[in-house]
Amino acid sequence: MKPFRSLKTLAAATTLCLTLNVVVQVMPLILLGGDLDLFDAEAMLSTSILVVVIFLVGTLGSVLTFIMWMHRASSILLALGVPGREGAPGGTIGWWFVPFANLFKPYQAMREIA
Repeated sequence: MKPFRSLKTLAAATTLCLTLNVVVQVMPLILLGGDLDLFDAEAMLSTSILVVVIFLVGTLGSVLTFIMWMHRASSILLALGVPGREGAPGGTIGWWFVPFANLFKPYQAMREIA
């Protein structure tokens, strides 16, 4: 039997990306030294662009690592033969991209994992 890969690395990566998103919310105040001047358009524009880029990278990283974590956890449950499973590991990911089903199917997949 092939050994299972740990979920710890993906969980840590997801946590790191989510933390990055929280930090980026206060970044404009940090970069401007707490001296927020709404009339300094150049400083606001450069700060805003940096914040948006970091926020998008953090969000994309969070989404990707969380979906990878869900797939890996679902694969482990399938390999262990846990009863009551309704779908395949690929379905755990696929439901996120199906309109209307993405409102309740990912929740059901997480209930199976938990």
